[in-house]
Amino acid sequence: MKKIISLLIIYTLAFAFMAQAQARTSTTGKINFLFGDVKIVRASGKSIPATLNSMVYVGDKIITGEKGSAQVVLTDESRIRIAKNSEFVFKKATDEAGKKQSVFGLNFGKIWAQIKKLGKDDKVSIETPTAVVGVRGTIFVLKQGDVTKIYLGEGELSFLSKLLKTEIPLKGGFVATLGADGKFTDVREMNDQDRNDMMQGIPIFIKGMQGDPKGQLKSEIDDEKNNLWKNKQFANRLKNEDLSTGRTVKDIHGNTVRVEQIFRKSGADNFQILNLTKRVDGIHYFELRMFYNNELPDDLRKWGEFFLDDNTYLTKRDMTFGTKKGGGTGDTLLWRGMYNPATDEFDDYYFFNGVQRYADSDNMNLVGSTTELSTAGELQLYSDPGMTTAAEKITIRMYIINDQGTILSEQYFKSNNDILSLFNTTGGEIILESASFNHGAIDVVTIPDIIYVIIQEAF
Repeated sequence: MKKIISLLIIYTLAFAFMAQAQARTSTTGKINFLFGDVKIVRASGKSIPATLNSMVYVGDKIITGEKGSAQVVLTDESRIRIAKNSEFVFKKATDEAGKKQSVFGLNFGKIWAQIKKLGKDDKVSIETPTAVVGVRGTIFVLKQGDVTKIYLGEGELSFLSKLLKTEIPLKGGFVATLGADGKFTDVREMNDQDRNDMMQGIPIFIKGMQGDPKGQLKSEIDDEKNNLWKNKQFANRLKNEDLSTGRTVKDIHGNTVRVEQIFRKSGADNFQILNLTKRVDGIHYFELRMFYNNELPDDLRKWGEFFLDDNTYLTKRDMTFGTKKGGGTGDTLLWRGMYNPATDEFDDYYFFNGVQRYADSDNMNLVGSTTELSTAGELQLYSDPGMTTAAEKITIRMYIINDQGTILSEQYFKSNNDILSLFNTTGGEIILESASFNHGAIDVVTIPDIIYVIIQEAF
C-alpha cells in the first residue's frame, strides 16, 4: 500500500511542481483580444492559428497578417498590442531571487506597449534587428521597418544602437529614429503629426466592434482585467478559509465524474487535502493530512520558507481512501505513518474500517504495464502484529489518465513537452477492491490541481 500511494503522491507533487516551474519560467501571457489573421509559431517551429485566450510561452512568435491584430496581456498585467503585418517574439522570461527579466523582440511591424512599473532589480527590454529598448514602466510605440522609430507616451526608457553601441535616454513626449547605419536622428519632442503617426495602425479593441462576427472582443480594452494572471485573492489567513479546485472528467470506465479538491489548514501544526470524486452511487474520496513538529504559518506565502527550514520535519501522515454512500455508510482504508526518531523512519499502521491491521507493504507484488502507465498489486492485511493470521486482502490498481479517461503511455509524455497542457488535462485513478468491503470498490480519480495552487501561492 505504501508503494502505490507513494506513486500517487510523487506523481501529483512532481507534476504540479513541473507545471508551476514552467508557468513561472516559460509562460509569458495570453492573447486576450484578437482580430483577423493571427498565428502563433511555437519554439518547436509548429505554427497554429491564434485563438482568444491562447497561452504564449517563451520562444513563441506572434505573426499578424494584413488584416490581423492582437493584444497579449503579460503575467504582471502589462499589455502589448501587435499591429498588422508584424512579427513579435517572446525571447526570455526569468524570475530568479526576486529579480525578473523579460526580453521581447520586434522583428518587423509595429507594437504599442504599456509596461507596468518594475521593481528595483527587474528588467524589461525589446530588441529589434538594430536596437534594444530598455523600459521601466512606460507607454510607448515601437515601429520596425527600414528604420527603427520609437514614440514615448509617458515614462522613461533607453534606446540603444546595436551597431554603434551608443545609447540615448528618452523621456515621455519624445520621439527618436535609429537608421540602418546605427545612427540616431530626429530625436525631439513629439508634435501633433507625431501623435497621429504614433497610433496609426495600432488596434483599438472595443465592445461590439464591427468586423468581429465571433464576438471575441467583449469589453473596452481599458476595462479588461486579466483574471488568469491576477493574484488569486485566496485568504492569507488560512484559519477561516479554504482553497478549492475542481474538474469534470471521465474515468477509465467511461463514466463522467466530478472531482473537487479542498485544501485547509486544519490545525496549528497540520494541513489537509481532500480529493472528492462524485459518482452516481456516492462520493469516493482520498484524504491526506500532514503533521509537523512546528506550527504552520497562518500566511500561506510564508509556507515556502517554513518547509525549506532544516529544523522542520514531518511527524505524522494520514492517508485515507474511502466511500460515502446513502445514509452515510461506506468503507475506509487508512494508512498512517508515525515518525520514529530512533530509526529516522516512519512506522506504518493500517486501519480497515476503523479496525487496526498489520501488513508488509514491501510484498505487494506490484506489476506495471509495458505499454501503459498503470500498476497493479495486492495488499494482504493481518489481524496480529506477527502477521500470522490473515485478514482482509485488497487489490490495488492505479492508472495515469487524461480527462477523457484514456490510460496514457510513457511515450505520450515523452512526445508532449507542454507541461501546462498536460497538467490541465491529466490525472490519476486508483481503485481499491476487496471482498471485505461492505459497499463495493473505492474508485478515486485524482487531479494535481490543488497541489499546483498551493505551490503557486506558497513559493
